Amino acid sequence: MTRRKRSQSETLRGQTELPALGIAFLFLTVALLITVAAAETAFSTADRDAIERQSAVSVSEQLIAEQSDVSARQNVLNESALSDLSATTLSEEYGLESEQDVRVQVDGETIVERGDVTAGTTIERIVSLESQAVETLEPTFADTLSVSLPRRTDAVTLTLDPPPETTIRSIRANNETVLKNEQGLAGTSNLSLSTLSTTTLWFEAAGPMPRGSVEVAYLATETQKSTLTVTVDE
Repeated sequence: MTRRKRSQSETLRGQTELPALGIAFLFLTVALLITVAAAETAFSTADRDAIERQSAVSVSEQLIAEQSDVSARQNVLNESALSDLSATTLSEEYGLESEQDVRVQVDGETIVERGDVTAGTTIERIVSLESQAVETLEPTFADTLSVSLPRRTDAVTLTLDPPPETTIRSIRANNETVLKNEQGLAGTSNLSLSTLSTTTLWFEAAGPMPRGSVEVAYLATETQKSTLTVTVDE
């Protein structure tokens, strides 16, 4: 009788343990699936980050390359050319994938943006930003008939409008004669200059040279340190 009760007790205990084992196995399976999913997510995130970084590095390198349409030379961005940069250009000429969101900034100012760039990978580069503007001088001749340009330039436009009684015979840029006419110079002339040094223009004239007799227009170039920022978001 005792043996029978013991057998029934063991049978009941075994039957009770079976559901517990099933539940434990279920929890183990769920835990394993969660671990696998987390690992896949981690790998996916790592892959995405690597792709974003590769794209951001590539685009930023190409933008400041010497042959870039928006650079004046290696690592120098042309400020006026940046206005022509677009998301389409980034895809067609700078290797950005069409499905990638992107934002390009210079000193915090957004130049190009496509899509919803909320995170992504950002690459920053210290560059030079070059801007150009035409500046004009109307010299007032005092002791000498000369005017020194305040900065180096490779091109000058001279407009000569002396009084009727004045004859401008020649003009020198530093030590080189660039215009000469014994009968008199007048009108507008374009001069090509050396950028090895600043230029002083010397005028040989007979007669008075009041203000307005000469106008000098030149292309002034300014360069400043800037930060180029490229963010790519998959």
